[in-house]
Amino acid sequence: MSKDAQVNIYLEREQKQRWDEYKEKSKEVGSMAELIRSAVELYIETDGGRDSVGEGLAGEVDLGGVETELRGLQNRLDDLETSVETVRREVESDRIDSSLQQAVYQSIPKASDLDDGERGAMAGEVAKSVDGDQSDVARALEILDETTPDVQSRVFEERGNRLRYYWRRS
Repeated sequence: MSKDAQVNIYLEREQKQRWDEYKEKSKEVGSMAELIRSAVELYIETDGGRDSVGEGLAGEVDLGGVETELRGLQNRLDDLETSVETVRREVESDRIDSSLQQAVYQSIPKASDLDDGERGAMAGEVAKSVDGDQSDVARALEILDETTPDVQSRVFEERGNRLRYYWRRS
């Protein structure tokens, strides 16, 4: 390539010193002329730094598309989590025998039968009344509480323990 044009520029001393220091440290450029030619070409190719990765130098980077995509991914993850929870409930419900669930349901006290101050029945009490395994009865109570609007529960703090009581509306 023949060099048939020359451009002279004036710089402040500090700026020229920075350029010289960069040229000395850089392995990509061998001369001041090469540094200036490369920098000007890059500036032109990126439209003054507004195109490509250099966009952040000239103005703010638009992350709207990324944020929208992340929101979409979060929504899909939330949907997936809901689906997994539904499947988990169904599997647990299948594991707990329906006849046990029915017996547990029948043994839960009705709200109208509770005296003032009575809170309902705990899993251990229900397990004794249906002669069932306490962990299976507790899971049946959880399933009924989650899936049957008639079954209600509430947690009370007593002497540092969290106790859940169950009852039915009717």
